[in-house]
Amino acid sequence: MSQITLEITPRTKEKKVKDLREQGTVPCVLYGHEIENQQIECDEQEFHKTFVRAGESTIIDLDMGGKKTSVLIHKIDRDPVTDRCIHIDFFAPNMKKEITTHISIVANGEVPAVKELGGVLVTHRDSIEVRCLPKDLPHEIVVDLSKLAEIGDSISVSDLSLGENVAAQLEDDEIIFAVEAPRKEEVVEKPAEGEEGEATEEGEKKEGEAAEEGEKKE
Repeated sequence: MSQITLEITPRTKEKKVKDLREQGTVPCVLYGHEIENQQIECDEQEFHKTFVRAGESTIIDLDMGGKKTSVLIHKIDRDPVTDRCIHIDFFAPNMKKEITTHISIVANGEVPAVKELGGVLVTHRDSIEVRCLPKDLPHEIVVDLSKLAEIGDSISVSDLSLGENVAAQLEDDEIIFAVEAPRKEEVVEKPAEGEEGEATEEGEKKEGEAAEEGEKKE
């Protein structure tokens, strides 16, 4: 993936947050490795386009007047009613130091064992924790489900294509996807005609005999 760039501008104290949002601008904060906290702002629509491409696991370049800073989108606050973005935290990691984060797993393709054999696809994980340098972070991990041809087949961590410099923080045999046999419905056998009535009569008979025996003892 080519480097993603988002233009930002400094945010002064004179600018009110309410006014910024009405103008389609999102207030943000930039912090991280060897960077003092900076109050900044960016265009809401441009940020949305950037987030669709990068998510929270891809390095982007914040461009402030030609000066670029490599960051991760660390946190997004949204309006609980409109779901609009109202504040963003950008974190600048140490690009020379490995970091640990979760990467989304994306399923791709049809499952032959499901389509042809009636199996059930079970998703054990929808993300995986990895460790690598920030520049090597994958945007997502795509898994080819067409390999699941038989009931009982599975895809584990060792089957994932993470990238040469990316290390999974799970055991190799940890299962991501698996195909299980369809569950059979339990069949409850009903008593044959007359059996239920006979059982009831037998119970009433025994209760009557027990009552008579008790009267005799008295």
